[in-house]
Amino acid sequence: MEVYKVLNKVYSAFDKHIEPSGVYKVDTIGDAFVVVAGLEGYKSQEDHPMAMIMFAFRMLFELEKIKASDGLKFEMRIGIHTGPAIGSVIGQKKPRYLMWGKTPLIANEMESSGLPGKILVSSTTFNRLSKSKLQSKHLKYEYFKSVSLVTSSKTEEIDTYVLDM
Repeated sequence: MEVYKVLNKVYSAFDKHIEPSGVYKVDTIGDAFVVVAGLEGYKSQEDHPMAMIMFAFRMLFELEKIKASDGLKFEMRIGIHTGPAIGSVIGQKKPRYLMWGKTPLIANEMESSGLPGKILVSSTTFNRLSKSKLQSKHLKYEYFKSVSLVTSSKTEEIDTYVLDM
C-alpha cells in the first residue's frame, strides 16, 4: 500500500475520536499527528491530561486494527506534555493554526524519546494525573528515564513515565 493511502487511513481513523475526546487537532506534519487538549470551550478543558491520554490509547488501538486488517508492520510513538503554549493563525494564503513555545518542544521530545507502541509522558503531565483514576481505567505506569531538553539558554532534565494498558 502506498504511504499516502496508509497515512490517510490511519489519520481518518484517528479523526473520528477527536470530537468525542474533546481534543483539538492542530495539524498533521508528515507522519506527525499533532493534537492539544484543555482548550477553553472544549470538553477536555477540565481534565485535559487524562483526555489526551485516553485519546492516545484510542490512536494506538486504531493503529493496531489497521495493521491487523492490512498486514502492515509499523509502530507509532506518542509523547505528551502539559503546560502553556501560544497559538495563532499565521499567514494569509493558506493560513494555518500553529503552536509554539516550550510546551510543544517538550511534547515533541517526549515523542522522539519514546518507545514504539507506548505513550511517554513528562513528569509534569504524570503529576497532574490521579493515580486512582489511572488504576480505575486499568492503566499501568512506570518511570522510564530522564530526557535532556536543550533550549537556547540551558539544558533541562525531564523525568518521564511510560503508560500502557
